[in-house]
Amino acid sequence: ETGFTKTRFTQNIAQAFVTGDVTDFGSGTIKAVLGVESRKFRYTFDPGALAGPIAGFNTSTPDNGTNSFLDFFGELYVPLMEGADLNLGYRHSTSKFNDVQNGIIGNSVGSSAFKAEFTWQATDNIKFRASFQRSARAPNFGELFSGGSSFVQAYDPCSITTNFRTTGGTTAQTLCIQNGVGGGTSTTAPTAAQITSANAFVATPGLQVNLGFAGNPNLKPEKGDTISAGFVFNFGRLTGSLDYYNIKISDAIFGADTNMFIAACYGYVGGLNTSLSASNDYCRAVRRSGSNFSFVGRFIPALGFDSNSNLLLTNGGKVKTSGIDLQLGYKLPTEFVGAESALNLGLYVNYLIDYKQLELPGVTLDYAGTASYFGAGLGTSFPRWKANLSADWKLSKNLTWANRARYISGMKNRATVQFPGETFTGPKSIVYIDTALEAGVGPMTFRFGVNNLFDKKPPTYTPNVQSGTDPSLYDVIGRRFYVQGRLKF
Repeated sequence: ETGFTKTRFTQNIAQAFVTGDVTDFGSGTIKAVLGVESRKFRYTFDPGALAGPIAGFNTSTPDNGTNSFLDFFGELYVPLMEGADLNLGYRHSTSKFNDVQNGIIGNSVGSSAFKAEFTWQATDNIKFRASFQRSARAPNFGELFSGGSSFVQAYDPCSITTNFRTTGGTTAQTLCIQNGVGGGTSTTAPTAAQITSANAFVATPGLQVNLGFAGNPNLKPEKGDTISAGFVFNFGRLTGSLDYYNIKISDAIFGADTNMFIAACYGYVGGLNTSLSASNDYCRAVRRSGSNFSFVGRFIPALGFDSNSNLLLTNGGKVKTSGIDLQLGYKLPTEFVGAESALNLGLYVNYLIDYKQLELPGVTLDYAGTASYFGAGLGTSFPRWKANLSADWKLSKNLTWANRARYISGMKNRATVQFPGETFTGPKSIVYIDTALEAGVGPMTFRFGVNNLFDKKPPTYTPNVQSGTDPSLYDVIGRRFYVQGRLKF
């Protein structure tokens, strides 16, 4: 029988606003915008094969529900003085979710977002800018109501070759036995057979851990505060900007990483089990039989588990990140090629200062400069440096040769932060080169290009996201050619 899933999503959006001048102030006129917006959504999901054994490890539940938002918003532009402006904004949103599938009628929840943006043209060449923004994100339907199970990649400290075992002595050995290696239990002393088995124990390659999860209809909106400050400059051929940003997310919708249970039980993080006691709550939550882990979350209710030990998403998360953005542009005339010829150079660089995430109560880890692995999710690799260098050479009015170099710095493995002292591989730095020739012919524009010109393979590492690498960050397709045409009329 052919497996299938079916998703249907409908939306109705209506918006109305008025705008106009309010009064004269400073060096100009105060302008305002006031508006209202209604957004209504209906979501249905039929898991088909994913609801039964044909799905293998990962399962899903059927969903059917609605959510709606009613927003009131306003924005105010204030010219403070010559060259200095202030832009203020506010939005209040009321959301309501209903789980039709399970007969749950949600409560209305309100949230507010606002901003203040300041710009100052200090000289003809330099403009300073700064902003503060409060954002809000209501939980989506899946976070509120969906459930199922998944297998995530796990690290086993009890494997005889780990640093935990080779340096932990009999204390580490005893904890592994009491947690089930060799058939041991936390209530009995290790037998000779169990000790022999533990000393020969090697974790299953590619070990994965099952985790059930369930939606939480009591979730509140996330709140994020962003501060940014910098300046823009223009010195003829050279233009650019330099900005610092700092983002903090509170009440983040959070689900504990299963590897953090293991790290806490075996004393890697936060001083949560430095004595390596099998009676520690995190060890009681990590159950095993030989090389297989499972989780019984009721021993740590603060993390949010239902009566069936399914992980509940909660508003217990926190995320903080900061960094620096640099942009430069330079135009170099090349009259020796033609009167309209010029080489336009552009550079964009991001430096990530930190990416800190609350993983367990009292345990915050910094993942800046680390590559993700399977189970942590796509888009969770955070290189310290990323850069794009472009060189677009306009050869004539209708002919341009465009080139781009993309740089991603090397990283440690995310697991080195969660299991300090253990050895994991991480991806090395990589540069991709793209090139294209664009030609205009009357109203038509043709573009012939090659991405990943030198056919660079994605860097591999372990543990990884998928197939030895992170496909959400690296080019896994290889060199590819394309032809594009545009018609203006």
